[in-house]
Amino acid sequence: MRIRLSTKLLPKKDHPFRALQTRIEYFKRKNGALYPSKDFDYKDVIQKFGENPICYLTGEKINYIYGNYHLDHIVPPHRGGTNELENLQLLNPLVNLFKFDLLKEELINLCIKILKFNGFKVEKIT
Repeated sequence: MRIRLSTKLLPKKDHPFRALQTRIEYFKRKNGALYPSKDFDYKDVIQKFGENPICYLTGEKINYIYGNYHLDHIVPPHRGGTNELENLQLLNPLVNLFKFDLLKEELINLCIKILKFNGFKVEKIT
């Protein structure tokens, strides 16, 4: 499914946060009108995650301008999640592809299974 974005919502072409706003517009329209979202923009995302954000799952630094991140649903829409800012997280792209439609706990459990199968001992640090 192709999604058309309105260019009037985007910052000017040379604006450093244009790529972030483009990703936000795509995120808000994911899964069409079934999951309407409150309006938010790149300023809201920066306010939520700060100027030096990190990946929600790995803790790696994220750079809004260079685009080393994906916008991800904490709870996927087909599992009841919304396209609202409260359900948005920033992830490393590779982690997001691996996560697919899993919840955080499901992904962690899958990672533990993989590690144990490959001979690693896994214990949670408290």
